[in-house]
Amino acid sequence: MVVESPLGTFVARRSVEWREGLPASLFFRPEHVEFFDRNNPSNNGTNTGSGIIERATFLGNSADVVIRCGEIALRVRAHPTRTPAAGKQVHFSVAPEFCIVFPASPSAGRLSALTSIFSQRADSDLG
Repeated sequence: MVVESPLGTFVARRSVEWREGLPASLFFRPEHVEFFDRNNPSNNGTNTGSGIIERATFLGNSADVVIRCGEIALRVRAHPTRTPAAGKQVHFSVAPEFCIVFPASPSAGRLSALTSIFSQRADSDLG
């Protein structure tokens, strides 16, 4: 299915809980976010976003990174040698197989290990 999110257009799987016509929340795990060079993208523009690195905290074998995408603070888990510096503009992607849509509801908090991007529209007939 195709989901329009504040980050852009994402192709994602449906959860069993989501039904057509419901508001959707897009989820993906922080470690599934990949940085890429805008001049050499490996995709066609879907499942991509951009933002500014707000904070990068090194945790040994990984780094906890916060990307500011407008009003959204997106938490990412990155390899420490591929972690951009704070203040740097970055582009990122998430493979469609790692994206899933759940109904937008207060119960979505049970998925706190996942990154949530709330969406206004989900088109089930496009994916």
